[in-house]
Amino acid sequence: MHHVDPIMYTLMLEPVLLPTSKVIVDMSSIKGHLLSDPTDPFNRLPLTVEDVVPRTLLHRKLTAVTLTCRIELELKARIDAFVAEKKAKAAKARLNSIQEAEAERAQSMQVDQLETEV
Repeated sequence: MHHVDPIMYTLMLEPVLLPTSKVIVDMSSIKGHLLSDPTDPFNRLPLTVEDVVPRTLLHRKLTAVTLTCRIELELKARIDAFVAEKKAKAAKARLNSIQEAEAERAQSMQVDQLETEV
């Protein structure tokens, strides 16, 4: 997937271009790498954080994708909750119906028993 940072294998939140290797990575990943090694991790040429080029358009696209996914997950959760509520209500209604039928049967048996005693 081209939205995954090739260094940390996480979703890129702030994509930047490494000018010497032309690889797009997440800013946090390259900053972490540069703390211990001041080179481009893909070709070992010298690199500083000031050299990286922000990829604004890709950042906007990733933000939109992330927002869309968040909205879809929220909607799915709401639908799942609605379905679970409906299932619970239906189960409760079935249980009430069974209990009412059993109560009627018990009452009918009592009436039958009283009639046989008389």
